Amino acid sequence: MALSNTSIVQISDALVPEVIDYLRKDEESKIQILLGEMVGDAVCRKLGKTNADGSCSIDGQINRELILTILSRVKLHAVTLDEVSPNDTVGG
Repeated sequence: MALSNTSIVQISDALVPEVIDYLRKDEESKIQILLGEMVGDAVCRKLGKTNADGSCSIDGQINRELILTILSRVKLHAVTLDEVSPNDTVGG
């Protein structure tokens, strides 16, 4: 069953506040975990502190503080349909 563009927009409008609330508050949110891992990887690589096995050699507490401080400054923004490539997939 296909939905009209109007239906998709209306459903999306209704879900946006719930999705944003989930992403902001749920500490088990995959996006929070992924973002933390990505920032941690970037910190280690940019500081040149990656071990041969890929692990980070920065002191754990310092690394944690760097990651949390950087994450506090990261903001996500909405993506318009014009910004999405036809080859992009949603939901895996």
